[in-house]
Amino acid sequence: MGMKIGFDAKRIFHNNTGLGNYGRTLIKNLHTYYPEVKIVLFTPSIKETKETAWILSQDAIEIVAPPKSVNKNKWRSIGIKQDINALKIDLFHGLSNELPLLGLSNNCKWIVTIHDLIFKYYKKQYAWSDRMIYHMKSKSAIRKADGIFAISKSTKHDILKYYQVDDSKVKITYQSCGTNFSMNDQVEKKYFLFVSGLNERKGLKELLAAILLLAPEDRRPLKVVGTGGRYEIEQRNFVAKNHLSQWVTFLGQVSNDDLTLLYKESIALVYPSYAEGFGIPIIEALSSGTHVITSSVSAMPEAAGTLGHYVEPGNIKALASALVETKYYSSLDPDRVLDHLATFNTKNTTKVLYDNYQTICS
Repeated sequence: MGMKIGFDAKRIFHNNTGLGNYGRTLIKNLHTYYPEVKIVLFTPSIKETKETAWILSQDAIEIVAPPKSVNKNKWRSIGIKQDINALKIDLFHGLSNELPLLGLSNNCKWIVTIHDLIFKYYKKQYAWSDRMIYHMKSKSAIRKADGIFAISKSTKHDILKYYQVDDSKVKITYQSCGTNFSMNDQVEKKYFLFVSGLNERKGLKELLAAILLLAPEDRRPLKVVGTGGRYEIEQRNFVAKNHLSQWVTFLGQVSNDDLTLLYKESIALVYPSYAEGFGIPIIEALSSGTHVITSSVSAMPEAAGTLGHYVEPGNIKALASALVETKYYSSLDPDRVLDHLATFNTKNTTKVLYDNYQTICS
């Protein structure tokens, strides 16, 4: 009989990007490669979107949500215990740095995925109150968990640095990108691409400053995917003030289908972040046959390997030079790309995930 695994599925149903994509991809891969595993998704509410349609169409995937009369936040942290125990879940997996507050039955194992601990060292992005909340949630989950999944070696390093935990308890379980990305279609490369939530850590401000340094004949259009409140407004104002509107287009959030085409048509993904738990856009770009210009720190070299073009984060002149150098790029070698991406393909990442589940449950 297969394992019965419960998942904290709030972000699967309510985040269209980032943590939502991580959860949806994990569930789809697990169900595809190990259909004997019984999957139960616990969510405060169910939201039907294009992204969640596949999960909702699977009769074998059970979805549990509280009655409308129940406080959803309280249920997710406290009330969920009763539902998990009643369904006799073998293992409960918190997919985003947290676990329920109350303990489960002795027969249920706990796993938490830690995506990053950037709030511990890149503090200026976060309000003090947010940093304290993230710290307490992460600390509590790490303490309770029977197994901790780090999405990169870089994240594992940070877990061991900031929290008292046995090295053997932390398992590196890479994530894979979605299945829409492939190198098969050869299209004209037209522009640079930036894909990310828009905040100061991601380096969009520095990228725009680098474009401003370039002579007009060296510039190429830039398309920006993502949103970011005040920070986005500041960057839009910078573009307008410096007459870069003909070069920079803000697209906001786009569908996964549109993102697939954007990657294929890109000269390079430019990802000059100061810190990342992993950097899934790097894998998505390489999977699409697109070069990557990224930072030489944190998890970015782990994601891009020898295929990346590296700059020091915050070094605007170096970033400008890297943009110019793209005119000398040749096409990526498919064999080199496939060799690098083998670690991150859906079959391998799911096998590592499943093997870790089995080890923790045994």
